[in-house]
Amino acid sequence: MIDQISVEGNTEISDEIILAELESRSKNVFSADLIKNDVKKIQTIYKRSGYFSTFVNQNI
Repeated sequence: MIDQISVEGNTEISDEIILAELESRSKNVFSADLIKNDVKKIQTIYKRSGYFSTFVNQNI
């Protein structure tokens, strides 16, 4: 079960924009595949904004 999802260290794109794109949600069942997809989505959001060297760290 996912207790909480947080976004930290992002300065160029708001938490709200990032969280709206994620498939993972608080209180949902944890899925490693879903997390992988969400990481890719965050990287895509940054690439669309011109940031091509974005690193996403997931703490589980």
